[in-house]
Amino acid sequence: MKKVVAIAHEGQNEDEFAAAEDILNHISQDLLWEFERKDLVEIIQERDFSHKKTNSYILCELVQTLSVCHYLLDRCCFTIIQPTDDDWAFDMFQSLNATGTPLTAIETFKPTVVNTVDNEPGCQFKESESDNSFKKVEDFLSDATTAQQKNRRTNDYLTSFLLRMTVGLYLRILAINAKC
Repeated sequence: MKKVVAIAHEGQNEDEFAAAEDILNHISQDLLWEFERKDLVEIIQERDFSHKKTNSYILCELVQTLSVCHYLLDRCCFTIIQPTDDDWAFDMFQSLNATGTPLTAIETFKPTVVNTVDNEPGCQFKESESDNSFKKVEDFLSDATTAQQKNRRTNDYLTSFLLRMTVGLYLRILAINAKC
């Protein structure tokens, strides 16, 4: 928080977080403290950031930190979901992830494989043949930096895999028909 929020008024990371003056211009002060504090706003507007001990600097840090606290405490909700069956948990995970970007087909498939291997008697996914195979696929996809590139590479990989399987099946059928 110190790297991004508390020093936002210094203007080094303009894209990251709003400065205290901008925050006070766009939200009600009642969200930060109990009532309007014109005296504090005036000190912030002085913009005396000559060193970290000035009143302006300290108040800016305070406003920026309090605005994050307000957001976390009053605007965020944590929900605990406890499915009755482990299979449901894997099904729910398939459409969710921490980055907010849609998961690729490989990413949605992996939890099912992990669950299947772990449920086999005496088997564990870690260090298994399935784990090693997934590592190879993930290494192949690791060059993609954006979600769009990752999806394109995943689609290309799955298409080439399906094509290889289809050609192999077709050649087997031809071999069987040649024997007849």
